[in-house]
Amino acid sequence: MKIYTRTLDITKFKKDFSSLQNIRGREDKESILNDVVARIEAVKSNIVDFLKDVDNIEDEKVQECCRRAAIAQMYKANLDYRLGYPYIPDYQHSKHVLLIRHQTRYLQDSSWRIVNSIAFVSKYGETIIHEGSIKDFDSNHGGWVVENLQTRKNGFISDYGDMLIPFIFDNPKVLDHGLNPTFFFYKGILFELYVYAQQDRLEKKWFKQLLNLSKDPDFIICRSEKGVLYELKADDSLYDSNGEIVYNLKRSDGKCGSEADPMVFQEALKEVKDLMTPYTISTDELKKLLNS
Repeated sequence: MKIYTRTLDITKFKKDFSSLQNIRGREDKESILNDVVARIEAVKSNIVDFLKDVDNIEDEKVQECCRRAAIAQMYKANLDYRLGYPYIPDYQHSKHVLLIRHQTRYLQDSSWRIVNSIAFVSKYGETIIHEGSIKDFDSNHGGWVVENLQTRKNGFISDYGDMLIPFIFDNPKVLDHGLNPTFFFYKGILFELYVYAQQDRLEKKWFKQLLNLSKDPDFIICRSEKGVLYELKADDSLYDSNGEIVYNLKRSDGKCGSEADPMVFQEALKEVKDLMTPYTISTDELKKLLNS
């Protein structure tokens, strides 16, 4: 997504802001608008500075409408899907992330293909990813399973507004058959994601748990740029396309059971650990967090 401006057109903002559903029917609309415009003028119409100041508004619905109207200008997006792409949809799952639906094109089999895509933008207008397709929204773990439209790999974006898992995981049919949306697959090996919270919101007991898990070689303990702590656990059970465990599967070592080939499992685990290195938090860092 291209940023077209970092300066708000106040006249257009007032029109767009006043048209949004959470604002237009309110009796106090005029006083709300006056307060918001005063905030814009105080930061000399700088969009990023205004978006940061929006955090100080108590009413969360007003916050959301401020962000939608400002970021729409920033990316030249519509606020009504009937006006065409790109547009910001009415529904939003998160206070920290806005979705912009747009169209993109890429080369496939020597020809250009136009597809519908979604850009993820932080509440301060930063692009998290330009192009993606939502596979699932997981309310329990607070984020989206997202597919990269070109590589067809899956990743995970937190509703705190950052990438927890880059686009490294395979895109098997199993995710369309009711299996937990935070189950990911790499070379047939399952990895389960569990998101805790931002580190300054966690109780000591969770740091202790993460420290203990970090000693288990099947766990990968991670921290995002925004301080979200989470884990990936490798599972050596094998699953079919319906999410059912496969039994009596003959392995290369001649044994039968429901477990993956040990060599394949270890190879996949090592590769995922290497790919997740930029996100991994060390045991020493967890100890510091526990003792702080």
